Parts: sequence; structure tokens; C-alpha cells
Amino acid sequence: MHDISTAGPLTRDSILLCTCRLWSLWDMLRFNASSFYFAVTALNMGRTLISERKDRGDQQPSPNDHKRLKAHLGNLDKSLRVLGARVTQIGVDTLQFQLQKRKSRPTYKEIGERLSELGRGLINAQP
Repeated sequence: MHDISTAGPLTRDSILLCTCRLWSLWDMLRFNASSFYFAVTALNMGRTLISERKDRGDQQPSPNDHKRLKAHLGNLDKSLRVLGARVTQIGVDTLQFQLQKRKSRPTYKEIGERLSELGRGLINAQP
């Protein structure tokens, strides 16, 4: 991070590291804005699916919902790999592993909580 109080000119690279400024479209493209958009979209689709099942919070996902969640998590995983968001990606991998179990799969409520955690991790992982 560039300390503005130090002597010397600001360079383009030091300005790019400053997170308290507006981002131009060029900067967003440089930081894979499309992958970030796809990651957020996949995450929101999973969250929407879970929120539509609030009345089944203590149940495990139905086979159809399980299939849809796996697809959303797969898309999220692909985007996170491009973004280099390793910590959030570990959370996705963990959730995918838990969904593969035959016994003790997470409930709708638990999946919703994990998706919320992933969302917070994704936002915090961005420059």
C-alpha cells in the first residue's frame, strides 16, 4: 500500500494498489470483472434456491435441488479459480465434498449459512 504522506511521485502501480479510490472499467477488466460477475451470479443462484426452501430448513436437499446446487457450486468454483480467490475456493470445495456424502449431508439451512459465508469471503477477497 502506498503511503501518501511519503515523498515521491505516485506511480500507476502504487495507485492501483490503493483501495480507497474509484475503479475504472479498464481496472475492472484487468482484475477479471467478468469472472467476478459469474462467481457472484452462481453464488446468488444458489442462495436463491435455498431461500425458496425456507420451509424445509431442517431437511436435506431433494435430488433435483442437490443437482442444481452442484451445478451452481461448479460454476462458482470455475470462476474462483480464475480470480485466484483460494480461501473462498476452499470453502466451495468443502461444501461440494459435504454434498457428495450419502449420509449426513448438510440441510438447506446449513447450506444457506455456508453460502452466506462464501459470499462474505468473495467480497473480502477482491482488491
